[in-house]
Amino acid sequence: MQDIYGLINPLPGRKIIKNCWVFDVKTDGCKKAHLVAKGFSQVEGIDFNDNFSPVVRYETVQLILVLAALEN
Repeated sequence: MQDIYGLINPLPGRKIIKNCWVFDVKTDGCKKAHLVAKGFSQVEGIDFNDNFSPVVRYETVQLILVLAALEN
């Protein structure tokens, strides 16, 4: 199996914000997971006002799967 993830060095002058996974079971029995940033490690004036919400669109996932199928 190939290694998918690798460690990289942070950019000069940038601080990496720690994160953690939060797992939950909804009332209908479905499971969900959230990757949340530990915002208390942010520094006001540097990275305090930056918000990121990585959400993938269904069309993008579909396109990647089609391209992967075409390339075997």
